[in-house]
Amino acid sequence: MSFFETTQADYDKKPIILIDNSGSTSGNVLENEVKVAHQISKENEFEELYLSFWNNKVRSLDNNHQAISREQLKTVLYDFKIRGEGTTQLTPMLKSVPDKWYEGKQSTDVYIITDGQIMDRGELNPEIKKLVDKNCTIYIVTVNNGRSHY
Repeated sequence: MSFFETTQADYDKKPIILIDNSGSTSGNVLENEVKVAHQISKENEFEELYLSFWNNKVRSLDNNHQAISREQLKTVLYDFKIRGEGTTQLTPMLKSVPDKWYEGKQSTDVYIITDGQIMDRGELNPEIKKLVDKNCTIYIVTVNNGRSHY
């Protein structure tokens, strides 16, 4: 067995996708964020993923923190009545990511999809470090142009 086969076998194909549903995402922006999540899942051949929405509060899906299929992304806004509201604070979301989403995995991809500036202050850094310490690769994807982006 080659190195790449071993790495591929240990690689987790169920990413964590965290979508910003703050007030500035109302309407088409939130829909576009979900489309981007679907595109990322399709391009990376993720058949299932862990999904949550965030603003200044966590909006977990009412599914007992189970993974959803890529196809469920197409209707998730309507199925779970997700809408844009609140402010853009990522820390509460990162603090509430369920352990089972990354425990026991060699590596987990985390996609943070947002429309712009994340408003957290210094409290965000320790939460990002915790994910990095758990061998998470973090991708921050922005959807709108013309705003402050990471």
